[in-house]
Amino acid sequence: MTWEEILERDDIVGGDIESQEDGIIFRGPIESIKIKDGIVIIKAKWVARLDPRESDGWKKSDTTELSVSANSKPEKIPGNRIYFQFPPPGQCIIFPKG
Repeated sequence: MTWEEILERDDIVGGDIESQEDGIIFRGPIESIKIKDGIVIIKAKWVARLDPRESDGWKKSDTTELSVSANSKPEKIPGNRIYFQFPPPGQCIIFPKG
């Protein structure tokens, strides 16, 4: 699977993106996805942040954009979802609409 194939799908925008980095989880609804100068830019309408080391649950995040190299290889996983990794050791799942 390529990023270009993902851009052609009509079920990505309006779906959700969830990323995990250093044990912290970020999740929000996808507003747009594009490739610019070899970088995939995924913008969310808003993002919630959960740090399991803290006891106050989900909080609004100031970050609403995730940028990764277009060389990062996306993979289709069960449920028509998309999985990819990004540095530092981070991972992300795109959940299509529905």
